[in-house]
Amino acid sequence: MKAWELIQQIKESRKGQRWKKGDIVKNKYHKPLEVIGIENDFVVTADTYGNRMGNLADDLEMICQVELRFDN
Repeated sequence: MKAWELIQQIKESRKGQRWKKGDIVKNKYHKPLEVIGIENDFVVTADTYGNRMGNLADDLEMICQVELRFDN
């Protein structure tokens, strides 16, 4: 399977759900963060030091989807 086919498959399976636990995203400070959950209307992330932060979904950009991560 080609990489673009895999990405299309993931996009299909995620319709309506933007962020999932385990995704690596960046915020407006371009800091890599891991999504650790969704609470109320906030996407909760943690940085490499374990600092938790609530983010608005629109303030985040995808770096790597959990399905494509190799470290888990």
